[in-house]
Amino acid sequence: MAQTKLWKLFAEDLASKLNSDELNDVTFTFNEESKCGDNNRDEIAQAVPNKIEVKANRGLLSLLSPEFRKLFQNEMKESVDTSSIPIKDSDSKSFKLFIDYFYGMD
Repeated sequence: MAQTKLWKLFAEDLASKLNSDELNDVTFTFNEESKCGDNNRDEIAQAVPNKIEVKANRGLLSLLSPEFRKLFQNEMKESVDTSSIPIKDSDSKSFKLFIDYFYGMD
């Protein structure tokens, strides 16, 4: 029972740092398009590029996922690139939920 409370406190503290740069050392980027324009008129809505970032900690992701471990600890570009990792096969909302799971958030 005490372990459960301790883990919950740890997860809450970790989750509070999810968007801070204090612990995060990797940024996943998404180029998603948002629509703009007045749909009440006969205008065509234009797609506007929207760069969205999701930050995380390489060590935590590597610890909890063999896939992230391979990504960050091999000779792949992502293991040495300190800027950001573009994600093209997922949307930012789904990926953020995935990362939240690793941080113990519901």
